[in-house]
Amino acid sequence: MKRSSLLLAGVASLLPAQLAPLLAESAPAAESQAFQPPTTPQVLTRTLWRSLRDGQEIMVRRSYEVRFSRTDGGFLLDGRLIDTAVDAPAPLALLAEIERKRPDPGMFPLRLDAHGRIVGQRARAVPGDPHRSAEDRARTILARSALEAEERKQTEQLARSILESSVGASAWPSDLFSPAARSRREKRSLALDGGQNGVIEVSVDVRGTGDGGLPKTVERRVATEIGGSARFSREVWTMTPATPGI
Repeated sequence: MKRSSLLLAGVASLLPAQLAPLLAESAPAAESQAFQPPTTPQVLTRTLWRSLRDGQEIMVRRSYEVRFSRTDGGFLLDGRLIDTAVDAPAPLALLAEIERKRPDPGMFPLRLDAHGRIVGQRARAVPGDPHRSAEDRARTILARSALEAEERKQTEQLARSILESSVGASAWPSDLFSPAARSRREKRSLALDGGQNGVIEVSVDVRGTGDGGLPKTVERRVATEIGGSARFSREVWTMTPATPGI
């Protein structure tokens, strides 16, 4: 596929902000269960894939060493970034490298309630200085490129999508660490700016049980259709005991 065709066809728009509450929702629980997370360090890995119109994907994977600790009325999850991987089509290699090297100081801590549900994560979607710096670098690269104005505009949108992919632009499921159900499905209609209508379908599946009752794998798939254009994203969170010396 021609470079210009890939850039124009590959724009992966971010989900509208109004979708964040739906993505963060948890399945209704029949009863509240005590949350007793492990006291030893764990490795939390989030891998996100976003589809492009030509069938290719953007993949961003970030791994953190995390530790749970008790606080008044709940828990605190603190962590540090230990690995990043980004896979994007060849024309986006420079932008992918920016994301690969970007630090992630604003990801933690996460606050959890007494049942292990994430609370107060909405403010986390606000980009911080490292994110803005990465966006500025991407714009500089594009400004020096030979792209036409429209191509540059479209590519900037895709760059923003890559950069947002790993900072939680879409809210994490609030019951990520203490799933209320092994699976859930929900489909909703959307009323968007400009008079457009859309549909979003979210599915969450939980597999396995690890230390302290933590799920081994949580997978969320999101399909959006707006104005006849479909977008798909898939996120997988895995949690495993940390290897000493990481």
